[in-house]
Amino acid sequence: MITQFNRSAYTGQLTRDMLARVDSIIQNEDYPMTDSSAINAEMYVEAATTSIFEHYLGEYGAKIANCLAEANREMPPIVRALIGENSYCRPQVPDRQISWGITRRDNKLKVALLVEKPNSHAASVADSIKAAYQGSVIRFTAARAHSSPPQHRVPRTEWSLAPGSSIAHKEGFPGSIGCLVRSLDDGEDWPGLVSASHVLSKSNRAKSGDAILVPGHPDGPRINTNQCGSLARFLLLADYDQEALESNYLCCTDAALVKFERQKSCRHTLPDATYVPDPKDPDKLMPVCEVIGGDVVAERLGERVYKIGRTTGLTEGVLELVGVQRQIILISSKEYVYTNVLGVRPIPGSVTPFSRPGDSGSLVYTHDGKGIGLIIGGNEDISWLSPLDACLSELNVKLLN
Repeated sequence: MITQFNRSAYTGQLTRDMLARVDSIIQNEDYPMTDSSAINAEMYVEAATTSIFEHYLGEYGAKIANCLAEANREMPPIVRALIGENSYCRPQVPDRQISWGITRRDNKLKVALLVEKPNSHAASVADSIKAAYQGSVIRFTAARAHSSPPQHRVPRTEWSLAPGSSIAHKEGFPGSIGCLVRSLDDGEDWPGLVSASHVLSKSNRAKSGDAILVPGHPDGPRINTNQCGSLARFLLLADYDQEALESNYLCCTDAALVKFERQKSCRHTLPDATYVPDPKDPDKLMPVCEVIGGDVVAERLGERVYKIGRTTGLTEGVLELVGVQRQIILISSKEYVYTNVLGVRPIPGSVTPFSRPGDSGSLVYTHDGKGIGLIIGGNEDISWLSPLDACLSELNVKLLN
């Protein structure tokens, strides 16, 4: 959908610069490089916004995108921006934070403007755009959604390699197993598990070959019988760093791959597919055999979706947003700016959020068993997802079935 500033090229550029920044932690051959030149992050946001809005809303959407391009330049997210030979980077404050995406209201696709604080500068910008383009929707939500270490151990008599089980780097905090996959890299033909990169990579501090445990600590002890495999590869994430302004980038996908290795001491066995609770009868399991993305996911806006996670188990929500740009998520007290994410809100009347700390990496799926995303983080009001199709594509894997 996005041409010059496409996700793969941007991810490749991020990877090159991040490896230069953290070249001691992982082998470069784990990441295929691109030949693209440096890509301006603010222009990427604007190109992505124009492409997505015009695709779904035609000329009307393109006009709104032009207004948002002005807002993007006035209130840049905390990412790299190039002007001539100079780099500049400005941290954001809540009353100037705005993000946007596509939502559905009255059975019509509309632009959603997301601001953190009423009576703020960002809210006034959103108000002016809504006044000029009727049908735009303003939603007040905590833009800085959280993905935090879980506070408590989850007691369970038995953990398995099924979606929703506790998983962690041997020295990290736990998240959730998302889905079971098979590697498509050249020379590889082995099964594995996918979860969130910020969990399994310890926010880029891990290295290939590190032991991965099920369950993760403190849900279980750090012992060899809990090792389910090793960290094969993960997608690098760029947090805002005052000391390295030239390396501040958008985060495009948040996923990591574990190679399943049945060692002598391992007590785990790998299921033959990704099985999740059937929303119609949660005591029964159904396979997730298909990943959907793009227009197919957008058609599901307003529909019920489901998640199975380590902390909250099976929850039900409503797919609220697609194509969200400039979304800030706090991970272990650091700010990350994500692009092209999905948003899910709790069902009306729910007293619990769709996800909580420890659910990062959880698989989100539809009532008919289509995988759409992996949990990054959230709050009481909304949860943010990496699109599953993009995550699996970047990791070069396919669903195991």
